[in-house]
Amino acid sequence: MKQILFKSIFVLCFLCTSLSAQISIDENLFQPAPGTVITYPNDIFMTADFFNSLLAGTGGSMNWDFSARGYDGGNIFISVDPASSPRNDSFPDGNLCMMSIVGSDSAWQYYNSTPSVYNYEGLCYHSGSSGESVQSFNNMTPQWTFPVNYNDQWTSHRHSSVYSTNSYSIMFDTSDFHANAYGTVQYNSNSFNCLRIVEDRRATTNTYDNNDSLISSFTLVTTIIYFIGESNTYYASATRTSAFGILSYNSQVASDFINVQTGIEPIANGTLPDDFSLSQNYPNPFNPSTSIQLSLPAKSDVRLTVYDILGREVSILVDKELSAGSYSVVWDGKDKTGTAVASGVYLYSLVTDKYSESRKMILLK
Repeated sequence: MKQILFKSIFVLCFLCTSLSAQISIDENLFQPAPGTVITYPNDIFMTADFFNSLLAGTGGSMNWDFSARGYDGGNIFISVDPASSPRNDSFPDGNLCMMSIVGSDSAWQYYNSTPSVYNYEGLCYHSGSSGESVQSFNNMTPQWTFPVNYNDQWTSHRHSSVYSTNSYSIMFDTSDFHANAYGTVQYNSNSFNCLRIVEDRRATTNTYDNNDSLISSFTLVTTIIYFIGESNTYYASATRTSAFGILSYNSQVASDFINVQTGIEPIANGTLPDDFSLSQNYPNPFNPSTSIQLSLPAKSDVRLTVYDILGREVSILVDKELSAGSYSVVWDGKDKTGTAVASGVYLYSLVTDKYSESRKMILLK
């Protein structure tokens, strides 16, 4: 569980930024309000060949195509008020906190996020099996300063400590960044202009017992590729990690990048709803498409997801902030890759910051 959450930190250690026509990230605009939900699906078939294709070449007019990839439900992060989080006093510069939960494990990740600087400050981790650990960074040089332009290069140095019940670890971390390419990032019919930034990271961790005796020492060598587009949009990242002579690969994308939400229509009835609601789809059974209505009494972060009967995510129909009102959403009977799904019973689930509900529907071909 801890490994899944730590891999997701690579994604949140970047940010949503503004990219101009001159391939310049003018400022950091990543400051989601408390309660904002952000999802990063994982590539379930990530390979060395695909990673190398994303890393190949430099310069402009490049295209990075994610269309053939397959994704799971992803890692979910919720922005919380740092003052309400555990150990916030350990991160005095952390004005942004993102919480994630996997099984019985929880993590609170702290960032210093301003228009000119973006730094990862550290982590408070609660494990259901091993208790609490806290990782804080110090003696840092900034990870990200703005603006960032095409072909910029910079180096970041970090020194962190992790304290748990029976041991503590010291990590020395150096990252070299290079904004070395620009072009388009693509997923099926989605195609967006973006800047590619490559981070080469080397982190050595020494672990000691409570008597200051060295228990272990190891070095991770990591390459992370970030793809960032216009309109404050993060699209994707890919990671290659070398540990103990073994290479592993991981990739995550923004949920909006792989889910085109074209079927959301407001329902104009002259009044605002009094309560949250999720209506039964119509028609039901259906073939090939069906309409789902939902009502919001106030502006809300909305996530409407389709699952199969085993609880596996099929498609994300809505994942955005919507104003108060009633809406109709169409599902065309296709999964996240645009492939028509088989006949059967499916679930659709509405989740907002104050309400959740699920219903069944039947696709009958």
